[in-house]
Amino acid sequence: MSKTLSVAVSIIIIAIVSTLTLATPQLRHPTLLSDLAARAPKHALSEPFGIAFDPTNNNVYVANYESNTVSVIDGRSNRITHTIPVGVNPNQVAHDPANQEIYVSDSGSTTVSAISSTDNKVVATIATDPVTPSSGEYGPFWLAFNPTNNEMYVTNYNFPSPSDTVVAINGTTNTVAATILVGQNPIRLAYDPSNGCIYAADYSSGQISVISPSNRVVATISVPGSPDFVGYDPENTEIYVASNNSNQVTVISSTTNTVVATINTGGNPYGATYYPANGEMFVSATMSDAIYPINSTTNTVATTIPANNPRLPGPYTLTYDPANGYLYVSNTNDNNFSPSTVSVINATNAIIANVPTGAKPDQSIYDPANNNLYVVNQNSDSVTIIDPGNSIVATIGTSTPPPNRHVHS
Repeated sequence: MSKTLSVAVSIIIIAIVSTLTLATPQLRHPTLLSDLAARAPKHALSEPFGIAFDPTNNNVYVANYESNTVSVIDGRSNRITHTIPVGVNPNQVAHDPANQEIYVSDSGSTTVSAISSTDNKVVATIATDPVTPSSGEYGPFWLAFNPTNNEMYVTNYNFPSPSDTVVAINGTTNTVAATILVGQNPIRLAYDPSNGCIYAADYSSGQISVISPSNRVVATISVPGSPDFVGYDPENTEIYVASNNSNQVTVISSTTNTVVATINTGGNPYGATYYPANGEMFVSATMSDAIYPINSTTNTVATTIPANNPRLPGPYTLTYDPANGYLYVSNTNDNNFSPSTVSVINATNAIIANVPTGAKPDQSIYDPANNNLYVVNQNSDSVTIIDPGNSIVATIGTSTPPPNRHVHS
């Protein structure tokens, strides 16, 4: 072959190779693509909602509302080790100490998923409500375990379409043990160990339904406004009900199931959590940006603790940390996408620290295995981990949420 012909052939080959390369851009930078794949999160949080701790494996379980999954965080390494597919829009999470399983309310598919803590796999999917929630707003919602009968209870909260049932799940068979007729839109539950009953807040009926261990409604108690959050006080064995639209907290005797006190608080009382460090029941008021400790003996407000949030709604959920004796209050700050804080309250009812978090911190859980507190940040797809010294141990997840996300409350 002549030198001229060889050069011509080489030019043609180079041209063909170049054309093929340009026609297949995915092959141009294989190293870059592999780097991107390596950097992509294997286990990502996606609008995290409910959170629960499992003492059998020292794992923390987080429901991802947007991705229809549950993330498993290893409490020893503070890393996500598993991502478990569940039903649509998983919302709340609860641990069943009788069968060592994790239960997840799948609000968009009207089911509850049961997860084995042994292998982190779904072992059952339980249908709870034949009515699909309208406008994507909740179905099966709040979970509460009753150790008296070893059953897991879930509210069917369909808003604005009314629902009126609470479902009891048999933990041995993972089947529905009973469907209990209550008031309209039961939203949250509380277990009372002094009488073995479950108290359901019927949001749209302005009442509390008391469910016995035999799954019968044994009392219906009228309360002001829209009852939202229910808390149990072990010091006086009374039930505290925080009602939206009333600025009041109702106190119910678990002995007689009658109202024994009505306490005025600030706007939109929400969380009701007992604080064993000083024996008071704490209620957060989101629209007055304050926390109200209630004296368990007199059922009166002991003081008002300003939260000093830059935006409303302010303080939301409350969690007690026995490792340091402090109470932690999540500050939602207008449900927006800006970083917020968790306020730390000591036994003298003073805020001693404000720990920075992601956007819209909500529920939190204490891990007794490592003495850390895990805070879910709904609008930044992250979990903030706080140690007993109120320092941030780690932040799992991102800090920038997807655009145009619908904000849930």
